[in-house]
Amino acid sequence: MNVNRVVENLSAIAEENVATTEQASVSVDTQVQSIADIKSVSENLARIAMQL
Repeated sequence: MNVNRVVENLSAIAEENVATTEQASVSVDTQVQSIADIKSVSENLARIAMQL
């Protein structure tokens, strides 16, 4: 295997890593938003429960 081929393979792997990292970041952002939504709903339920 020549040096050019190795560099091309490493470049392809790096590009795949970037894509995977971006997907993971979007997934984490979605989870963070879901947790914030659950927190907000929980706080609202707690307020309602205190009023009952």
